[in-house]
Amino acid sequence: MGWALPALRWALYTDLCIVFGVPMAAALTQSRGVIVSARGVIGWASGIGIAVSLGGFLLTAANMAGIQPTELDRGLVLPMLTGTAVGAALMVRCVALAVCAWQAMFRAPTPIGLPISPGAVAVATLAWSGHAAASLGVAGWARLAGDIVHLLGAHIWVGTLMLFAGTLLRPLRNVYATSTQTAEALSRFAFSGSVIVAVLAASGVANILFLVALPEIPRVIRSFYGRLLLFKLALFLAMLGLAALNRFALVPSLAQPLPVEARHAAIRKLRISVSLELLTALTVLALVAWLGALDPLGNEN
Repeated sequence: MGWALPALRWALYTDLCIVFGVPMAAALTQSRGVIVSARGVIGWASGIGIAVSLGGFLLTAANMAGIQPTELDRGLVLPMLTGTAVGAALMVRCVALAVCAWQAMFRAPTPIGLPISPGAVAVATLAWSGHAAASLGVAGWARLAGDIVHLLGAHIWVGTLMLFAGTLLRPLRNVYATSTQTAEALSRFAFSGSVIVAVLAASGVANILFLVALPEIPRVIRSFYGRLLLFKLALFLAMLGLAALNRFALVPSLAQPLPVEARHAAIRKLRISVSLELLTALTVLALVAWLGALDPLGNEN
């Protein structure tokens, strides 16, 4: 398998942040103009998501069969597609993304620019590609529910960073209008952002406890999986620090009656902070894709 499957998973996570996270962020921040202008990008991202999903499914099927992807045939692929939860999730995701593409590129904009429900369905199907799908019974459904909540929250957070980065990195035609609109949008997201962080923290801890029994945690932490997980946690805390800097220092400065040069400087600082937070978030997604390919209870060192 190598790096191919984790790379495709990372590409899919990032893609769905555009398809679902950005429109959801636009709804939460009331950034209607931005999202309407991004309809084409979101439509293309929906199509790319279908292609990446199919590629990841074929690699997974080849890995499970112990063969090269070029050796796959209908006899191997169809049973997995029609008879497994992973195959069902793939088909649901592809349909949801096809609906997203059609609504984004051919349907008149809704009040928030794009519908959100099909994108949320596409994100939710990712839970059946992770460790949570291995559990059975009531505990299995509880794990899947926690995983879905975690996935939705993470995609909204990263989508919000993409939305703000796209807004801040555009050439400034009117520094006053841009700074005021950005400050208002970020302020509107403040409460939602706090809720998302709380949900991510709670669902993340629950997912770990579902995955690893308490007596096993010290051994897991010493493993390669555990070291990656700790690195992911460190990056998450770094994102919290940057988010706090934005909320309590940089955004309030934009609301002040500053002269043009000082306002330009404030926007530059916010650009750097949001860009760093977005890069950190994309790195976290890469770690999640990698962790999903590892056994938490394995003996990697």
